[in-house]
Amino acid sequence: MNDNQIANEIENELKKQYDSVTKIGNLFVVCEKNNMFGVVGANDGSLLHRCYGDAAYQLNEHLVLLSDYNMFCIFNADEAKKIQGYYKSVISETPSENFIVENTDGKLGAIDGNGNLILPCEHDEIIEQDNCFRTINFGKIGLYNKKTGELMFGKMFDSAINTSNYYLTLFRGKWGASLFSGKQVVPNIADEIVQEKDGIRVRCENAWGFYDNNGQKILPVKYSLFQLTKLLQKLNIDCGRGEYEHVVFIDSAMITYAKGKCGVRNASGDVVLRCKYDEVVVTEFGYMACLEGKWGCYSKQGSKIVPCEHSKEELEMLLKGKNFSFAQQYV
Repeated sequence: MNDNQIANEIENELKKQYDSVTKIGNLFVVCEKNNMFGVVGANDGSLLHRCYGDAAYQLNEHLVLLSDYNMFCIFNADEAKKIQGYYKSVISETPSENFIVENTDGKLGAIDGNGNLILPCEHDEIIEQDNCFRTINFGKIGLYNKKTGELMFGKMFDSAINTSNYYLTLFRGKWGASLFSGKQVVPNIADEIVQEKDGIRVRCENAWGFYDNNGQKILPVKYSLFQLTKLLQKLNIDCGRGEYEHVVFIDSAMITYAKGKCGVRNASGDVVLRCKYDEVVVTEFGYMACLEGKWGCYSKQGSKIVPCEHSKEELEMLLKGKNFSFAQQYV
């Protein structure tokens, strides 16, 4: 008998034993009358998981997820095998590509769409970005290749921002820039890096330079900002910033400017405050923002703490009453 005939014979036998039988790839998901689920191999009828599961899901064309007493186990439907380990959670924004998994110790890892391990479960936080996994361990950031799991930039950064062409990394108060290939273009010695449309402006103390989007040094870091701007104009380099006219990085916040208004994006590039405020002040607890002459306060996640209904002096008095710290950096 060929494989299809064997699978059909196994399926007919399973239907005699179970209330329902569903074939997914080279697996059968079986269900007893008490709504408990199990998994059986379609090629040989081997029992891969007894009917202890309270739910079963097809994650994608290759993977099946079985919920077992608030824990999850994953099966490869192509190879009819169980992937090692039990997980507390399995999350994905792109199920055909990658999954973030949490083990029984609360540590995070990553598997690909075929169930292959990319990152072991040893991380405190994992954020999937366009070109990499951004991990956090003991407050330090590392960047890993999404396909191979190879460490691109080492687990030491205080902040890492993914721009359109660069990773901008913060280490001990200094910024650096690396291409998505992993090549470091600017070591972590810069006081400020500004993403432009055609590249990045780099400041070390009072001197500025410019690198294009391929990592090539166009102007060395030795000019005043006025001199740099004039030289870039002569070189016909576009100083636009896409949707923004100006961008400034402070700690892990990105202050954005457009049409005379400003807003905030976080280290992952997500919008925290839309670009509609007259002024933004970065504080230890979040952001003070001025809207049409009135001041309010927002958390680092963008949640409103105090509405924009007060003078700046009134807001500061209100926040002092809430025991907020006022180590401020003005933009």
